[in-house]
Amino acid sequence: MSEETPKIRIAFEKSAHHVTIPVNGAWGGPSNEGRTLIAHLYTTGNTIPKYLKFEKEEAEEGRIDARKGQAIAESTVTREIQATLVLTPEAAISIGNWLVERGKQIKEENHGE
Repeated sequence: MSEETPKIRIAFEKSAHHVTIPVNGAWGGPSNEGRTLIAHLYTTGNTIPKYLKFEKEEAEEGRIDARKGQAIAESTVTREIQATLVLTPEAAISIGNWLVERGKQIKEENHGE
């Protein structure tokens, strides 16, 4: 008699707090204690101006044309942190390998590379 190898079934469920976020970069490194990796996932975009500046005459006459305002911003690019991951080294390597494999697969399917 041959015994069947036990099988494990894994179900995936979304948390009540699940969100889908765009990500185009990450920043981080080892945590302070050095046992985990901190990865801040971000999106990059143009900085929203702190305020708009208009000529005084326009404002006094109530004829403010937003297209003529001078945008005052502190920088030109903003990286907005969307989420922060705290990973064991093993999880970081496993997820990193998975991402690389899936990225290559998509590129090959779409571009034949």
